[in-house]
Amino acid sequence: MGRYCDIYYDRRMHECQNRTQRKTERSPITDLSHFSFISIYLFYKSSQIMRIAFFFTSILTAVAAFAPNSSFGHPSKLQAIKTTDVPSEGDRSLVDGPNGTIIVTKSGGKFYAVDAKCPHLGLPMKKGKIEAGSDGVPVITCNFHNSCFKMDSGKCTKWVTGALGQENGLIAGFMSKVGSEKTDVKAYKVSDNGDGSLTIE
Repeated sequence: MGRYCDIYYDRRMHECQNRTQRKTERSPITDLSHFSFISIYLFYKSSQIMRIAFFFTSILTAVAAFAPNSSFGHPSKLQAIKTTDVPSEGDRSLVDGPNGTIIVTKSGGKFYAVDAKCPHLGLPMKKGKIEAGSDGVPVITCNFHNSCFKMDSGKCTKWVTGALGQENGLIAGFMSKVGSEKTDVKAYKVSDNGDGSLTIE
């Protein structure tokens, strides 16, 4: 079984590389076919803990493969949003924006806001870990595949390294070939109005 999986996995990965070089466009059905067989290989190779993590992230990936293209479409222009849901230091709040949820946090006395949707597969980052970086700027980590984004600029500092907070090279290698290429998220300017409200623009 293990020998068969290894041979099949090598063949599939070689085919994927050839398709990338030819820059051909694949349909969700084709992606899902490769996804199914490679999932079996990764499931066979993974430890018990990572099998559980991979099971849940596999389901979400399959759903994202058939999601409407509008989920990955061009963002709408943001009109200034005023909110009274002001997060305290180290906390977060969620605000409805024209392209989905915006996550707002306060770190070091300053407010930051970015889209709460990871550009990799369009999955939500509402519960993603937020920690201050070495420069004091908070960084949000996608809770599905560990991609990281600076919350002052939206710049991606790490792209798909595993699943559900666990670092795993096998999963990262496959997941990086599914969905979007490395992309930044949209960041917003946040102004404190001094009356218990914020303006996001």
